[in-house]
Amino acid sequence: MTDRSVDKALMQKAHYKTDEKLVLRKKYNQFAIPKANIHQDIIKKIFALKPTKILDVGCGNGDFLIELREKGFTGEITGLDISKGIQEKGREQNKKEKLNIEFIVGDAENLPFKDNSFDVITAKHMLYHLPNPQKGTDEMFRCLKKRGVAIITLNSKNNTPMLHECEHRICKKYKLATEHGQDLVNMETAEKFLHKFTNIEKFYKEGKISKPKMFPAIFESFRDNYDPQPSDALWKIIMNDVKTFVKEKIAANGEFVETRISGAIIAQKN
Repeated sequence: MTDRSVDKALMQKAHYKTDEKLVLRKKYNQFAIPKANIHQDIIKKIFALKPTKILDVGCGNGDFLIELREKGFTGEITGLDISKGIQEKGREQNKKEKLNIEFIVGDAENLPFKDNSFDVITAKHMLYHLPNPQKGTDEMFRCLKKRGVAIITLNSKNNTPMLHECEHRICKKYKLATEHGQDLVNMETAEKFLHKFTNIEKFYKEGKISKPKMFPAIFESFRDNYDPQPSDALWKIIMNDVKTFVKEKIAANGEFVETRISGAIIAQKN
């Protein structure tokens, strides 16, 4: 099958037409105990680096960049995403609060910036959406200043085993196929795309999420990944199976617990 998670047109019109799915997944991940969200660690790292120009590739709704401003970062901030729709809320808040964040619609594999433009480039959980991840990291390298730093966050290949088990069960039963980008580009494989960089650091964070009532909504947020696309009638049946999956796990284990494992790679351009 074609990996629908790297289909740029699909990302613009379905996956990330708005920030709804992004917000849902972030909310779910925030329930991890201990928190597996590395968001705050990245912000601390950025302030320690004392950059003057930051680019966030795959900025989504811009919440990360808005938080940088709220925490006192006064330098230049640019957010780039392939979907203008997902940027909408960030653009509105930026304008309303005069945060001076530049939002750009663009392709991470062809960054519209000159060489040596930024001190820090962040790419949070987006590298697995690129058809050519190597081109994406090469573009980051090109646009970083000398001794600039790339901060890339990704999931582990062992992330969300319950979600993957349920997906496998659904695909087998209904003769469907699905694939997450993280199956191909993850914390364990990403370093091969960073051969131009030096001083590469890597760290993981793991947490457990016990929110069985939210799991069906998380599963449904990946509907666009399936090939062939299930009809509405079939999807309704599938979602009933997902709810049954959760009930079976609770009956067998006394609880429903998902494992969240993500991490960050910090790499320097010398």
